Amino acid sequence: MVMSSKDYVIIKIPKALADEIDAFLGKHGYKSRAELVKDAIRSLLREYGAYRKETA
Repeated sequence: MVMSSKDYVIIKIPKALADEIDAFLGKHGYKSRAELVKDAIRSLLREYGAYRKETA
């Protein structure tokens, strides 16, 4: 099965962590939880040398 760049998965996080993300969002220019989480995951993967740029 070939996945397109528009395929998504759902990730569950504790409510307390979501609340911390919500408090962080506006202060740092993020518009949504998803935007922040994607950015954080990309950053972590880059740090470990495991990030492969998405093809769109």
